[in-house]
Amino acid sequence: MATLCPSCATRNLEGADECDHCGAALIHTGLNKTEREGYGRFMRQPLTALGLSPPNTITAGETLETAVRLLVERQLNLLAVVEDGRLIGVLSVRDIMVRVGPQYREKLALPVRAFMTPSPVGLPPDAPIPFALNQMDVGGYRHVPVVEEDRLLGLVDARDLLRHFFDAHA
Repeated sequence: MATLCPSCATRNLEGADECDHCGAALIHTGLNKTEREGYGRFMRQPLTALGLSPPNTITAGETLETAVRLLVERQLNLLAVVEDGRLIGVLSVRDIMVRVGPQYREKLALPVRAFMTPSPVGLPPDAPIPFALNQMDVGGYRHVPVVEEDRLLGLVDARDLLRHFFDAHA
């Protein structure tokens, strides 16, 4: 089904964010006033509205074996790597799959720093929710660290954003 542009009446693909012809925003097309206002309020909320929980952390000197054990036992996809409360990296299941590979047994005693993604880009706690969505999209991430002056406050993941969105619109 096509979406008609309210500015130029050009037919656009359903779900398009902007008109292919004139560039007008189509994001609110088909939404009533109450829905538009609710969507706008949601998109202006800061990351703290998600109710950040304490992140699961590990130090860079811990072994890969310890990290894997934590990921499995706690059913996690990512550990924040911290030193003195400061975020210095992240270690994800994807990092392990790509950087460790099939010869994992001989690497289990190596430190996390050998496999982590160093210096991840974080967002401040007052950043609007769309900033996290954009960072995930552009970077191909599923998690965004929330930091204040290099201090890790929490991690936002795609599930947090979806849960918050659907709770707000239920």
